Amino acid sequence: MGKALLIIVLALSTLFSTGMLNMNRNSLASVDEYSAHYRQMAARNAAVSGVYMSFSKLYQDSTWRSGFNDLSLDGSMVNVDLDSISGWDTKITSTASFENISKTIEVMLRLPLELGETAIFTTDTVEKVVVKDSKDGDPIDSLIVMNAPEMVPFDTTSMINLARSQGNILIGDQSFNKDWPIGSNSFYADSVNKIPNVTYIDGNLSIGGSCTLFGIFIIKSNIIFEARGNPSVVGILYLPDGGEVIFDGGGDPKKPDVYGGIVCDGKVWATPKSDKVWVKYEKEYMKLFSNYQLSKNLYILSWAESHFYH
Repeated sequence: MGKALLIIVLALSTLFSTGMLNMNRNSLASVDEYSAHYRQMAARNAAVSGVYMSFSKLYQDSTWRSGFNDLSLDGSMVNVDLDSISGWDTKITSTASFENISKTIEVMLRLPLELGETAIFTTDTVEKVVVKDSKDGDPIDSLIVMNAPEMVPFDTTSMINLARSQGNILIGDQSFNKDWPIGSNSFYADSVNKIPNVTYIDGNLSIGGSCTLFGIFIIKSNIIFEARGNPSVVGILYLPDGGEVIFDGGGDPKKPDVYGGIVCDGKVWATPKSDKVWVKYEKEYMKLFSNYQLSKNLYILSWAESHFYH
């Protein structure tokens, strides 16, 4: 009887010890799993912070490309690199290391375009038209944005309402060869309060002879600079609906064809008859026009994450 009891006690003891060992092993595995998860989340949170800190910097200054080097965030080390893919898109690579785990996040970001810093903006091409500071100056390609992926949104309604209040609404195709018949011979309707002349043309516009346009012109269809004479614009040409800016011959090399800027959802081009067509960038006019820009947000095009152990 005593031997039987001893055998039972030894068996229970062994069973209990084995169970406790398995429980300890499971507990240690759970602790290791929790620890690994914590380290992964710590690294990810730091990498995400690097991305969002970059968003903030870019929103304040779209030219910022410095990134961050060996930035310490809650025990993680963060490095952020930025690469310009195009005039619009930038890749942000944020890598954070926490203990033996690293987390990398790659974000493709579309930046807002500041139109006040451009002379010609188009979703199409620019052909035989250059931007210069003077008649003898070199072309300034950096002031031209072409083949933009989309039209920048503007508060066109407010501009048309301003044109209506000024009596500057023209319906149908228009053609002028002499002095501009409406508005004033100035970019500004009110120079003290910096209110521009705005004209809306619900159709095509052709100008020739000595005709010079003043102000902001919203044109539904195309504008054609005719071969006869030396027509010109002092202000902004804004074609939001797919119209084209066409220089059909003529041109005076001593003065710009457009003194201001062009924003166009279509081609800006000169025909083979044209020679020395040029635009002189006027920052004051373009800056004022850019005040009507609706959206200056950052757009996330893609977001990819990966992690690895050291």
